[in-house]
Amino acid sequence: MYLLSLLSFFVLIAIVVFSGVSLEINYTILKPWIRWTGGAIFFLGYAMRLWAWGITRKYDIRDIAYGPLPQKGIYRIMKHPKLWGAFMMYTGLAIGVSSVVGIFLCLLIILPITLYRIKVYEGTLTELVSH
Repeated sequence: MYLLSLLSFFVLIAIVVFSGVSLEINYTILKPWIRWTGGAIFFLGYAMRLWAWGITRKYDIRDIAYGPLPQKGIYRIMKHPKLWGAFMMYTGLAIGVSSVVGIFLCLLIILPITLYRIKVYEGTLTELVSH
């Protein structure tokens, strides 16, 4: 998981670096209202992560084996809101800074990492609950 986090960090750096590449092309492709939409997506993802953290900070991963999974707040609506919030933050940042390269990196690297992490967490939870 450490390597996946490191790869995610490099994607973040690439989003920022490539945000200044070909501004004329980016302006014609991404109008200002799309940039504001990217900012809204970023802050929505951040809010999801904060909300999920507020609920799970009382839990320890070992407690899941002995008690119910969180079923309140955002966890009633969706599973893995922290991971999806992080994906939304990366994607919103890429859209917000008009980084076309960053948007493609989010779809080609961050999305598969997110899906892989969800698969690993689901396997871990299934193993813990089955014992």
